Amino acid sequence: MDLNAKAERSLITTYRKSIWNRFIGGIKDYHLIEPNDRIAVCISGGKDSILLAKCMQHLQKYSDFPFSLEFLSMDPGYRPENRALLQKNCDLLQIPVHIFETDIFNIVADEKQSPCYLCARMRRGYLYKNAQALHCNKIALGHHFDDVIETILMSLLYGAEMRTMMPKLHSQNFPGMELIRPLYLVHEEDIIRWKHYNGLEFLQCACRLTEREHMNPGSAGKRAKVKALIRELKKDNPQIDKNIFRSVHEVNLETLIGWRCGDEQYSFLDNYDRKENNEGGFHMSIKTIQADHAPGAVGPYSHAVLAGNALYTSGQIGLIPESGTLAEGITAQTKQVLQNLQAVLKAADMTTDDVVKTTVFLTDLKDFETVNQLYGAVFTKKPARSCVEVAALPKGALVEIELIATK
Repeated sequence: MDLNAKAERSLITTYRKSIWNRFIGGIKDYHLIEPNDRIAVCISGGKDSILLAKCMQHLQKYSDFPFSLEFLSMDPGYRPENRALLQKNCDLLQIPVHIFETDIFNIVADEKQSPCYLCARMRRGYLYKNAQALHCNKIALGHHFDDVIETILMSLLYGAEMRTMMPKLHSQNFPGMELIRPLYLVHEEDIIRWKHYNGLEFLQCACRLTEREHMNPGSAGKRAKVKALIRELKKDNPQIDKNIFRSVHEVNLETLIGWRCGDEQYSFLDNYDRKENNEGGFHMSIKTIQADHAPGAVGPYSHAVLAGNALYTSGQIGLIPESGTLAEGITAQTKQVLQNLQAVLKAADMTTDDVVKTTVFLTDLKDFETVNQLYGAVFTKKPARSCVEVAALPKGALVEIELIATK
């Protein structure tokens, strides 16, 4: 078995649980890849980006939907031996990489305050520009779970704010482009194990700053210091990194002094007296829900709106999502309505068990018994319900159902 076949096969055998499943989990949890995406996988030459490239190649072979890949690498001023190693690894692992050159290392070499920040911003701009030239709508970067944890602590300890590295972002300067991080749930230690298992050697950062730090360990940057801090904390509590990760998924606004949303600044004082008088609490988050497996809206509305923890759906009729046509007869329409509603609930990470109220509209109450039997098989928790006879429904439908659900 050649090196490329071994490296790719090990992802779904030896490292299936620790790497592959987490890679797939991140893509699904954060909706990182959509049908017909054209993704530029950005390769620095390090272990993380090369692993990402192999994972994306393997996923493309067996994906349930089509998407295309380009492999993009920027030479920011590598030494010849580093550039040669990058190309060698891509050739060995059959990654058809496009390499373009910039002078970033020379530009940031004398930056005293934040050379890594400036380098990262410049790199990203070049990557977006070249990915766009290849007609891509997304760039994929190799940041992993440990990068996320370190970024959270760095923002707290050095930036005086609570901020995390997001799994995906819309580009501010390149309209229509997104950045995704498919290795978001993959741990660095497992990437290192995969590298050693396959006998691979990759580039480190390969920049002048890294070389200076290697020669003078006392000058280690902020990220290196945070890495060391996490290692020390894990000696007492091995779950430290996982707890930090969960903390940014479970932020309780009622325990924060202040926070920002866009350009708006909020304080706990904004609603302090109103809460005591039961006049409401914090600003309720509003999110529209569009389900991939429910029929498209026939008017200017969304499938549902999530207001805080409550989901309010639009009425669903018996339209078949794939064809946009109405199912025939009250039985078929009712079944399709229920399937459509379940698709909307799933898009909001809910199930029929979370439903608290439904409203059923019928054009003929003689159909009530048929609808009732099918309805009862789905809504086994027996949420509150109203049933109303109406003169007509959109598209000539015989039944329509809307619901309210809450977590």
